[in-house]
Amino acid sequence: MDECEAWAAGAVWAYIVEERVGWRRDDDPDEAMQTFEHVDSCTGHYQTPYAQAQAREALAFYTARNTTPTA
Repeated sequence: MDECEAWAAGAVWAYIVEERVGWRRDDDPDEAMQTFEHVDSCTGHYQTPYAQAQAREALAFYTARNTTPTA
């Protein structure tokens, strides 16, 4: 019932996981930049606890696989 009420109220949640990436220009190797890249997302969660649980699970996965030390 709670899920149906959340749907009817339009309480739909989403998450996006982004990863920091660095890049260098091919024509000028001294020019570099840090930016963020979309790596995972999901939408359509009808209740906040479900969205939070899924987002935390996705974040834990991408955090654990990134073992490269940052300078």
